[in-house]
Amino acid sequence: MLLDQLKTYVNLGNHYYGLEVIDNQVQIEFHLLEVIRKKGELLIGSQKTFSNLEEIINIVKKGSPLLLSLNTGNVITKVMDSSTNTNLEAKVHNAFPNLDFDNFYFQAQSLGNKSLVTITKKENVNVLLDKIKELKIEVAGFSLGISSLKSIFHFMPQTTFQIYNNQILMENGSIRAIASLIKEKKVQSINYDLNGLTITSEQVLNFGAILSFISEDNHGSSNFEDTFAFLKMEFRAKRRFNLLLKSSLIFILAILFGNFIIFNHYFEKVENLKTTSEFNSANREKLIQLGAMVKKKEERVNALLSSSNSKSSYYIDKIVKTIPSSILLDQLNYQPLIKPVRESKPIEVEDNVILMSGKASNGEVFSDWIEQLEKFTWISSVETMDYDYNNSNSSNFSLKIRMDEN
Repeated sequence: MLLDQLKTYVNLGNHYYGLEVIDNQVQIEFHLLEVIRKKGELLIGSQKTFSNLEEIINIVKKGSPLLLSLNTGNVITKVMDSSTNTNLEAKVHNAFPNLDFDNFYFQAQSLGNKSLVTITKKENVNVLLDKIKELKIEVAGFSLGISSLKSIFHFMPQTTFQIYNNQILMENGSIRAIASLIKEKKVQSINYDLNGLTITSEQVLNFGAILSFISEDNHGSSNFEDTFAFLKMEFRAKRRFNLLLKSSLIFILAILFGNFIIFNHYFEKVENLKTTSEFNSANREKLIQLGAMVKKKEERVNALLSSSNSKSSYYIDKIVKTIPSSILLDQLNYQPLIKPVRESKPIEVEDNVILMSGKASNGEVFSDWIEQLEKFTWISSVETMDYDYNNSNSSNFSLKIRMDEN
């Protein structure tokens, strides 16, 4: 079922248009009917009447088939009794003796026990087909007079019914005669129920033409079957080509878009890897630089440590143990730098010197502590570099202890 629907869509589409050309005794008039196939059902779309053929451009969807019905004063139809003679030219000759077959299109359609024989000059049809072709509209077929009634004939009333400016007189299920309606009488439109679809009398022929096209019903015999087949084939070929072209473009765009997504994805990854690589390279250089700096500092520390006596830690421990509880030590600096450390400059330290600073809450205890330090034989001098009173309970001090390790 789905495959059949897809096949129908590819070959015929879902929008169908019927265009009847009539002569209202004042000017040529066009009746347009749109039929839409939706979920396997036919629905009536727009219905338009206009006198300027170019208006069709804004109505008919591109790539949709247009079925033409010519029903003007230049189209002549005769109702004939059906005969056993199935030869088309014989039927036409009986209806229109001495007709020049080379200059006329003719069509014979059996309706009941009657035959409709319709003729018109080829020039009338070809000129109209050329005009529609210039408007970039695809004509998929055409019929003459009321021949397109064939596909819906059994749905129509079996007494009398109206087709815009013609009245079809019925008798025993067959057409008895076709009576022309005078337009000046302002004949009102009549609605007909065709198997659940409401069709106006102005659009009966259009609907018949569309239904015949969709169902591929026999449109009767004619001398333009080759032309009809060519129009249908040309329409299908152009439709398939357009669908294939659109599908190809969509496919190509989808591939390009997919490639763009993949390219963008990997491009971002490559960029991230590049950034990571550059970052790692920069970090590697920094690590090398830091390693060199650490090495230099280690050398400086080693130089500093090598300059100290093995007993320095012992002396510092002794000094710290003598600190009274009323004295709070803030800093102890063994062998302080003479100058700030500079790049590529040797480190200069003050040998055998300890700088101490802190807070003392009792001046007498502080003085006693100084005296105690001076008693150590390995201390050559204790110099009070600073002693400032903060308040009655606290003073800031700074000492310079010089040791004699000889």
